Amino acid sequence: MSHIDEPISTIDTHTAGGPARVVLSGLPPLTGETAAERMRDFQTNHDGLRKVLLNEPRGHRGMYGAVIGPSSDPNADLSVFFMTTGGYLPTCVHGSIGVATALLEQGTLSPRPDGNLYFETPGGVLRLRPRYRGNELGEIALEMPPGFVIDPNVEIDVDGRAITAAAVFCGVPFLLVDAGQLGTSPDQTSLAFFVELGKALLQKANAAPGNNFALALFYQALPGGGFQDVVIGRTGGIDRSPCGAGVGALAVSEHAAGRLQIGDVLTVRGVIGTTFTGEILRVEPAGSQAGAVPQVTGSAWVTGRHQFALADSDPLTEGFDLGV
Repeated sequence: MSHIDEPISTIDTHTAGGPARVVLSGLPPLTGETAAERMRDFQTNHDGLRKVLLNEPRGHRGMYGAVIGPSSDPNADLSVFFMTTGGYLPTCVHGSIGVATALLEQGTLSPRPDGNLYFETPGGVLRLRPRYRGNELGEIALEMPPGFVIDPNVEIDVDGRAITAAAVFCGVPFLLVDAGQLGTSPDQTSLAFFVELGKALLQKANAAPGNNFALALFYQALPGGGFQDVVIGRTGGIDRSPCGAGVGALAVSEHAAGRLQIGDVLTVRGVIGTTFTGEILRVEPAGSQAGAVPQVTGSAWVTGRHQFALADSDPLTEGFDLGV
């Protein structure tokens, strides 16, 4: 890639600290009718643009991107897929809330008569319900596809230390680890510890045939209820938000254990102190088993509007990632 044919316009948001760069225009036309097909085309033919938009010096290691487009599904308002500095995501809770907030605030999207928005993603159709305080958007509740516990007790040996995790599917496969067994609280003072342990845990778990865990979520109970968490990706990325899908996974796990009833609200505080809430709406079939349908609620804010350009002489055509 040596240049951008026309400026790429974006709206940047953060949802509880989790950034999302929402691409509005300037990308080459993408082939495919569905979000999954459009994502495959972008990944195959235009991946350099992901690096331009998300890597330094235009982005940073924690940046997410969202590419929106029309949907062939008459029951969806738009199609969207998500990107990170490491690759692509079939769905993203904090990113979806960011997209909805950006488009609602600029007036290009409005709720349907039922009060909802519907986003077609490679991971399925998401229902989002904006909640207003007077005339101002307050928060958005996002209903996820059914999740389920794969195995409530997975023992993984990491450098001679046996760690017990719950394997939970909620959008992506998670390893949920009660930090009480580690003797270390999941907060900013211990980030280096959890980054290294999270990477090692995922690598060891994924060495087993058939495993493909995406994230390790470390949590501890808070006085008065709820959890504090920190969420680590395979390459050591730290979720700045409490992780929307992770909050859904915690709600699914707590419901399966009988500690969270349908309609009960679970508050989860992330590593920078922001919060999401999660609850289980209902139980319905999920493949060959019953799945719990989680709803995650959070707020997003627009942080800026950008026009990205790339000069032919720029040596950093796809940016860079120092890995820290």
